Amino acid sequence: MRDHYKFLSLAILLGICSAAQEIPNSPKQATVGQLMRERDEGKEDQIAKLFEVTRANAKLPRLARIKPRGSLKQTVCTIALADKLPNILWFPTNRMSAFYKTVDPDSVSVELNKIASFDEARSPRPARYSIVVWRVSNEKGESNYWVGVQLYWSVEWQFFGNYFTDDIEYRNDWKKGIAPSCRGK
Repeated sequence: MRDHYKFLSLAILLGICSAAQEIPNSPKQATVGQLMRERDEGKEDQIAKLFEVTRANAKLPRLARIKPRGSLKQTVCTIALADKLPNILWFPTNRMSAFYKTVDPDSVSVELNKIASFDEARSPRPARYSIVVWRVSNEKGESNYWVGVQLYWSVEWQFFGNYFTDDIEYRNDWKKGIAPSCRGK
């Protein structure tokens, strides 16, 4: 029984050590002419309503909205700082995510329509979604919005995917490209 506790302690220690890996600096800071970048939770609620209406109009199953994950917030923050989508490998593009820039977050964009209309007949199907909006204002006071929408499997499927598949090796790759000022958001 004592060996069991030693093994459990070692497993917990290894888990803590692997989660505390240092993230390298990579994305450049903001470009000249951009003054303010901040998360806009009000616009997140508006876009979530558009997302839900789009799914309902397409007669697709309703997805539960969840609080934004740190990975989504930090990714959209980094994109807003650079004011462009990155062309590097760490960027988490897949069929269950969308990142786009808009001047009118109150209307359904092509990207929002595409991600809201996503439906997959095979299992696992997305069961949840999250939205993050970052506002970027320039010197003239004009605002643009960077939007990130991520679909997620159910809690059980996501846990299985993260810990019992090959994804365990790559699940933290998104951290490699996060701007230093966006870490921990």
